[in-house]
Amino acid sequence: MKLKERLPRRLKFPYRVSCGPVSATIYKVRSKNGYVFFQLADLASGRRRVRSFGAFEAARREADFQVTRLAKGEAAAAGFSASDAAALARARELLEPHGIEIEAGAAVLAEAARILGSPSRVLVAANWFARHNILPSMTVREAVEELLNGLFSVAPDYAE
Repeated sequence: MKLKERLPRRLKFPYRVSCGPVSATIYKVRSKNGYVFFQLADLASGRRRVRSFGAFEAARREADFQVTRLAKGEAAAAGFSASDAAALARARELLEPHGIEIEAGAAVLAEAARILGSPSRVLVAANWFARHNILPSMTVREAVEELLNGLFSVAPDYAE
């Protein structure tokens, strides 16, 4: 490929492609054999990754694509596969009615599995707990009022 025929002279390298705060860099590289190729450095997978292209336009198209996806906040741009993104969306859908964030839900499940020795035992323990109804169903406000009433009835000196 004759570089002078394909690229305008005003192009300077490293060439930066950006969309808002997200950017990727294209480098022009000459191999030992004299061939010119282009390397795209991007952070789409969460780590710096360098990919090679034979043509500048191909590198620029890929850079535009990656930068746009990252700027839009797409899960796939952050290195998630399509099935990972679908699982994340489903997890959000399941946890949202309970007001639980995905990270908090994962942390609670991991801790419960650690305590019980296996993730499969978490549902067994939850079902047992629900059947035996150990704790009364009340709001936090009701529990606090009951606690304070109990304290003041036992030790009236603290009520003053």
